[in-house]
Amino acid sequence: MLRTGTVIACENRQITVLFERPEACQKCGACGGGRHGHRITLADASGVAEMGDRISVDMPEARLISASALAYLIPLAGLLIGLLWGAGQAESVAPGMSPDLFAALCALAGLAASLPLLMLADRMIRGKARWMPQIVEIHGQEKRQEKKAVP
Repeated sequence: MLRTGTVIACENRQITVLFERPEACQKCGACGGGRHGHRITLADASGVAEMGDRISVDMPEARLISASALAYLIPLAGLLIGLLWGAGQAESVAPGMSPDLFAALCALAGLAASLPLLMLADRMIRGKARWMPQIVEIHGQEKRQEKKAVP
């Protein structure tokens, strides 16, 4: 997926890019991008683009889908495992409690237990080049180089 945005910060070998919202997304807001767009930080990209540059960034779709699947499936698995365990063990573990309430509490505990796994998965893939969006083009860089070359 190729997206165009503007570099809004450059520090510590990282740049932050503000992407425009695609036409289809103008009224949705489900991604949390806000009214103006969605921000993303690219690691190890300093020196490539400068503040105010418009750049095109390639976000590998297969990796984007895989990351989204991880973000949803790990907590869902924890929730379902907790729910199924709680439903099966309600009578023996908590005989005085409603089986449905016990299953719901176990589902919440399973969800909470899955969050450290999600953070571990995030830590493992964060910063790896194959998971990171890559700068494909810096728009107007030729003009900037021409201005520097002209005495």
